[in-house]
Amino acid sequence: MARKKHNKPKKPKYATYSDRIFDSPEPQKRQPHRPSWYPRISALAESRMYEGLQLVAQDFDEDISDTAVEEVAPWQRDLAMDYAGIDDESRDYWDFKEMRNDRKKDFAKMREAREGRATHAQEREDEVERVLFLQQLNRERATYDIYSAEYVRSWGEREVDSRPDMYIVARVFAARVVQCVELKGTHARIHLDRDFDIELEPFAMPDRAGSSSIDVEMLEFDGYVTISFIDRFRLKLLIPRDVAYEHVPTGIPETIEFVGISREFKDKRTRREAKEREEATRKRKQAEEWERREREYSPKDSWFEMDHPEGWWAQNRGF
Repeated sequence: MARKKHNKPKKPKYATYSDRIFDSPEPQKRQPHRPSWYPRISALAESRMYEGLQLVAQDFDEDISDTAVEEVAPWQRDLAMDYAGIDDESRDYWDFKEMRNDRKKDFAKMREAREGRATHAQEREDEVERVLFLQQLNRERATYDIYSAEYVRSWGEREVDSRPDMYIVARVFAARVVQCVELKGTHARIHLDRDFDIELEPFAMPDRAGSSSIDVEMLEFDGYVTISFIDRFRLKLLIPRDVAYEHVPTGIPETIEFVGISREFKDKRTRREAKEREEATRKRKQAEEWERREREYSPKDSWFEMDHPEGWWAQNRGF
């Protein structure tokens, strides 16, 4: 009977861990990852070197799409170079990266300066637009309260209307039996007294204020009324004295000057002044309340009342 052959255990190739380490082949050096902009800059730097030139900041503009700077601390750069190996290629890469970050900072400063100039220009545009808005007349409908100190004084003891006004409307429809006929032009009616008004002929209203004054004829009286639009909310009127008075007092000039203020403007000003008064009242009451709560420390007050969160001092101060 043949004897069975026993398989002997194989001897390990390395007796110890250190033998395996020292006998193992040298690992291949891993190539570091480079961004997409690096090959172009590297080739450009090499061509410049043959020409005796160096890279400039503008060479990095082609690949810069955003101005976010990749901040790299010096120790991070040294650690990366130690890991990848200190060679010319790694040194060039980090130099180029630093130059690129400097260029990004330049772009950020230029953008900030540009935004500042744009903001300044926008403020000037808004200023001009506000002026133009004041010059644009309300061509649809407007009511002006008109004032004249000379006109009021000339009445003496006679009772007069305290709110004379001028009503301007760009379009008036005249009622007819069959249809409504649109009357062309701008129409105006001036109320000097509760029982007396002046209706003007249709006239061409200017688009903007500040232009020369216009003379508008009256429907029921001879002569004309001179209108000067100062801005969107203010105007001046010159009305003949023979029309303004039924019996002309002595010493009255040939024309009476009235100034007009739009009720739209007065309403806005009234609302703004009301808000300002409310804010002033609120601040005054708040100051009075704090002044009432503030008081000098009194020896009669206990530690609990003055220093404890549940004491009088903390509770009344709103803590």
